[in-house]
Amino acid sequence: RSSMTLEHCALLDNDGLGNGTAGGLMASDDGFIAVSHTRIAGNTGLVGGVLALEGSTLVMSNCLVAGNAGGGVYCAGTSNASLLSCTVTGNKSAEEISGGVTYSSNSGNLVLINSLLWNNSVDGMVAAPGASFFTEQTANLIIANSFIQGEPGAPAITPEQLFESPVAPGLVPTLAGDYRLAGGSPAIDAGDASVLSADPFASLYGVETDKNGAFLPNTALDLVGASRQTGAGMDLGAYEWSATAVGASVTAITPTSTAPSQSGTLDFEVTFDEPVLLFDAFDDLALVTTGSATATRATITGSGRLYTVTLAGVCGNGSLSLKVDLETTDTQTLSGLPVISTVTSPAVDLGSTAYQLWAVDRGLTPGINDDPDDDPDGDGCPNVKEFAMDGDPLSGADDGKQRLSFIEVDGARRLALTQPVRSGAVFSGSPSLSAACLL
Repeated sequence: RSSMTLEHCALLDNDGLGNGTAGGLMASDDGFIAVSHTRIAGNTGLVGGVLALEGSTLVMSNCLVAGNAGGGVYCAGTSNASLLSCTVTGNKSAEEISGGVTYSSNSGNLVLINSLLWNNSVDGMVAAPGASFFTEQTANLIIANSFIQGEPGAPAITPEQLFESPVAPGLVPTLAGDYRLAGGSPAIDAGDASVLSADPFASLYGVETDKNGAFLPNTALDLVGASRQTGAGMDLGAYEWSATAVGASVTAITPTSTAPSQSGTLDFEVTFDEPVLLFDAFDDLALVTTGSATATRATITGSGRLYTVTLAGVCGNGSLSLKVDLETTDTQTLSGLPVISTVTSPAVDLGSTAYQLWAVDRGLTPGINDDPDDDPDGDGCPNVKEFAMDGDPLSGADDGKQRLSFIEVDGARRLALTQPVRSGAVFSGSPSLSAACLL
């Protein structure tokens, strides 16, 4: 008999459709799989999450099974399955099996203790019979202190009343969603705390599985390592509720240079206090700027705790700092928690361009009339042209140093265009130009 134990793992974004199996995890042929403190999410398969077949035994503790396409947990043949303090939610299946947990074993055992099976869908319907739990068996079932949507005794609540930020099962496969218990959730203190002092599976498997090495559920801690029974009782599901915010933090954001590159890019190193996922888009970031400094897009590389953010389109006058935008980011920990705090990087001084220095010298007001396309004197000549001609942007009577006149050259009258050129100008092309050109 083969066995496998998974602890503190994340099985995410896998696809088992090609070989017709589970996207996340499968046990078969009398195998024993024990899974604790693990998130199984965003997978696709014949069964998206976990599949137990033909005499196998599946034991899960403090696990989240969410956002899987193909359903959450499916037990068939003579398999056994036990779920302690697990959350199965936001999964979707076709009409043959439940979106949440399906138990079609004909001689095995199914145990559900202190668990949540909620907001799953079958054939596109969340409220349909069997959407979160389906079985044709009446024997060999042990269900205690669990909320199972659609079953007798289930509370009449919405997913938003149960979870912090649930996601509709129609959006599978997805890693989105925050399935910690919402404040005031009826799942708070609704569990059986006796599992903290006794092995609830011993009578089924004939051994104290958490003391003999076959399975170490560590039921005293939830999915993210928080202590169980922090209130009057033990909470249902994978997460113990806490009034204190829990999640990842950004510990450092450091610019790797003191100025943008010639191509207008600027790099920052971003460090989290634990490995995170989905830190990959401009929307995850917030710019803190002074003056007219800005950036238009970003490329994010890296993984785990350390990432590099390359800002592009960096331009303007002033300074630029970077932080993670806690309002828009969907970045999350491996266990599905959000980013809850960030630091702001040291400011990078973008310096002043020749145009910006000219605008200040000519008395233009930042943010009011200093844009290159502004025309504060209304003479039809925008600031950028006034800058090129060295004109006065606040006086329509001054059209700068461009002059058109007739001059004598070798005894002949020539039309001459005098064009101002700034110090340091370099001409290109052929024939070579000079600062004076005769027409």
